[in-house]
This record gives sequence, structure tokens and C-alpha cells, in this order.
Amino acid sequence: MMWVYGAGGSRFFAAAYGNNFTSPDNDLGSLVRNYNSSYTYTAKNQIKWNFNSSGQLTSIVVPTAWP
Repeated sequence: MMWVYGAGGSRFFAAAYGNNFTSPDNDLGSLVRNYNSSYTYTAKNQIKWNFNSSGQLTSIVVPTAWP
């Protein structure tokens, strides 16, 4: 899975077991494929980036206890 940023940068997440992906060495978050073929990236700070099955960003969820 290639995550391409609007500014032109990118990160490659290799397929792992089940619906999980292995993050690049410089990325402490995790990427999973959900049951409905959408994707969720959870950053180290627990902010979630949700993508539809086409890879388009649909929402960013910030934890309620966020400072």
C-alpha cells in the first residue's frame, strides 16, 4: 500500500498478516484494512486517519482527551 501525500511525499506499507500492514521504519503508526475494505491509519498519538476503499481520505478522528 502506497500512501501518497498531497505535497508529493509517500510512504510504503507492506502487506503483513491478515488485514494488517507493516509500517515503514520511520513511521510509528499502524495501518489496517477494515471489514468493509476501507483503511484506518492510527498514528502514534492515536489520531486516526480513515480512508475509503479507493484510498480517499474520509475523516480524521482526534481522541476526545486530546490536549
